[in-house]
Amino acid sequence: MTKGVVIFAFDNETTQYTEFAKWSATRIDRHLGLPVSLITNHELQSPHGFDQVILIDRPAANGTRAGTWYNRSRYRAHELSPYDQTVLLDADYVVASDQILALFDVDQSIMAMRWAFDCTGRRDYRDLNFFGRNDMPSAWATILYWNRSKEADMVFGMMQMIEQHWHHYKNIYGITESKFRNDYALAIALNTVMGHVGAWPEIPWSLATVEDDVAIKMLSHDEFELEYHDSESKKKKNIVSGIDLHVMNKAQLGEIIGSPS
Repeated sequence: MTKGVVIFAFDNETTQYTEFAKWSATRIDRHLGLPVSLITNHELQSPHGFDQVILIDRPAANGTRAGTWYNRSRYRAHELSPYDQTVLLDADYVVASDQILALFDVDQSIMAMRWAFDCTGRRDYRDLNFFGRNDMPSAWATILYWNRSKEADMVFGMMQMIEQHWHHYKNIYGITESKFRNDYALAIALNTVMGHVGAWPEIPWSLATVEDDVAIKMLSHDEFELEYHDSESKKKKNIVSGIDLHVMNKAQLGEIIGSPS
């Protein structure tokens, strides 16, 4: 049974997400020993370090975040993945441990990240871990595991329907944010397929998040310094080591990997 990682990356006018994905692939190889396939809209110069480069049309823009945000069509991950067991990662997810390997040993067809937290401890993330009029539980599409199964077929098919009829689902769930988000589509799809009980198989840890206003520096391969201002505007520093991170500050991440952003 084949195992691997898939990353979507569509460059924009400010950020070369394909460079992020290349850097991520080297870290995945070191920590996880897994092949990585890139889903993008243009050929890459060799050598690029990917198991496969899968070309699709660039999806329609769905807002701005560090430039124009091309983050739709995530529902296609299931059909495009060349692996029997797949982990989907965002290009700005920094692998600094072998924790992801545990997902391949859990007897579940699909698992999503349920909880995220602020690495600096400044926010409680209730507004991000729930959404909509009735506090629907969130699912973070930053990391997702699935295998070839009927359940995965249904979830990804539902994600496609939600994306194609976004305004309808946005109104049903009372979502005030204007732009389409894969996180919302994934949560609604999982909730629907699992019987509208507000729960689904969860990845058994929380998503460590580094927010936009945090300066991040790499001290060593898996050790990072976070510099930020607390609620009293005092400058603080944290050091995190051996922890996978979701880095929202794309400019800082670009500096770390040596890519223009």
